[in-house]
Amino acid sequence: MKILNAIQLGQVDQQTLQEQQISSWQLMERASIQATQHILEHMNKSVHQLIVLAGNRNNGGDGLSIAYHLANSGFPVKVYLFNYAKYPSEENAKNQKRLGQKRLVQVDENTPFPKLHEHHIVIDAIFGVGLSRRLPKLVEKWVEHINASQARIFSIDVPSGLYVDRFPNPDEKVIQADRTFTFQLPKLPFLFASTASYAGDIEIVDIGLSKNALDRIEANDHFLTRTSAKKILKKRDRFSHKGNYGHALLVGGSYGMSGSICLAARACMRSGVGKTTCKVPRSTLDIIQQNVPEAMVIPSEKTKYIDETQDISPYDVIGIGVGISTKKNVLSAFSDHVRNADQPMVIDADGINCLAKDNQLLYQLPKHSILTPHPGEMNRLVPLSSDVFERKQQLVDFAREYELILVYKDAHTLITDGRMTYFNSTGNPGMASAGSGDVLTGVISGLLAQAYTAVDAARLGVYVHGLAGDLAKREKGEMAMISSDIIEHLGAAFLKIRE
Repeated sequence: MKILNAIQLGQVDQQTLQEQQISSWQLMERASIQATQHILEHMNKSVHQLIVLAGNRNNGGDGLSIAYHLANSGFPVKVYLFNYAKYPSEENAKNQKRLGQKRLVQVDENTPFPKLHEHHIVIDAIFGVGLSRRLPKLVEKWVEHINASQARIFSIDVPSGLYVDRFPNPDEKVIQADRTFTFQLPKLPFLFASTASYAGDIEIVDIGLSKNALDRIEANDHFLTRTSAKKILKKRDRFSHKGNYGHALLVGGSYGMSGSICLAARACMRSGVGKTTCKVPRSTLDIIQQNVPEAMVIPSEKTKYIDETQDISPYDVIGIGVGISTKKNVLSAFSDHVRNADQPMVIDADGINCLAKDNQLLYQLPKHSILTPHPGEMNRLVPLSSDVFERKQQLVDFAREYELILVYKDAHTLITDGRMTYFNSTGNPGMASAGSGDVLTGVISGLLAQAYTAVDAARLGVYVHGLAGDLAKREKGEMAMISSDIIEHLGAAFLKIRE
């Protein structure tokens, strides 16, 4: 699913009008009816009144139309109209006339704020995706009042005050929605922690924009969905054998940190890989063999830490870093693996911390290797901007410079190859648990060994890992979930993708 900017969304709207031979009024009406249906699903008998805040351009036109349809559904509706533009749009004016002046309050500096409590719902439709400047002062006063109330707040398309292509200044006011009903496609600020909070829960409202127009328009940002994952996931040949599905070498663990490599190995096997070999400190040999009997094990000469490479040519991928520590001798062993690897690598955890200690190794990584840092680890590689839009560009530039795939782990994990950027739609806070990243390393390593391209292995791995976490949440809840639960639900996640 593509993520478009305001200009691109406008282009798709226009192409839809031409292709479907409809007017902009008809498209607005279709969008408003669909949004109304979504809103009605969240209504109950305790709602005393609906307060609609509308601007006098097209986003406000959506709000006015929604107000009309909600009133026809029997709900008490009152609309506050902000005339921030000199003239209303044609569609907006038409909706004002249809709604009638009795339900409209023309807002000015003397208009008293409505008294709001928990049985009110505020529908915010003042500004939409086209916002390019700070909200007018009058609107900001109303935003502050609405945000401070106990009313539930629903935003239409995007919360007023939130830009789709840049971060708001610290003193700017933005609607704090409980839920946002966004049209057709997700918007970029919904996917970053510092801006997603403005939107609350997201519901995508399909308004029937032209599929041809959406297919044709070029986009660098994408949202991973089950449809995306299904297109990537390969089918198995009935007459295949384990030799057809690759051989992954996982290098990890240290004294007291054997659990990480066990989790990665179990997840790797659950990803469908043909064979998994673990290279571990000698002290971890028995632990691996007891906990992951399906994996082969190569013990290091050293008791507590990994050592330098042996022959790594038989393997299709090298997954390295989980639980290895960053001691001086480990850094030397890690560097030796990097310099001797011809096959792509998946590098996580202390492997990334080793790269941060010797960043010249980044240039020696096999092309299209995959790095899977969380924000703290990534910040050791390159100081990240606090502006999430600038940070996104930093991540893209980093991947392009070193010719690798970057998996930046977050609520909506970002994957980039330096050209395209993908945001994940699966996962939940229950996965914020020790070992979850080790599981992801195992899954991606297993997929990469099966001859998926690096970017496909990363995209599918992140999606199925999050989906397994969502399935585990249904049984365990977010509080009690542990990383082993994610592994146990990988099979069900792959089956769900196949549906």
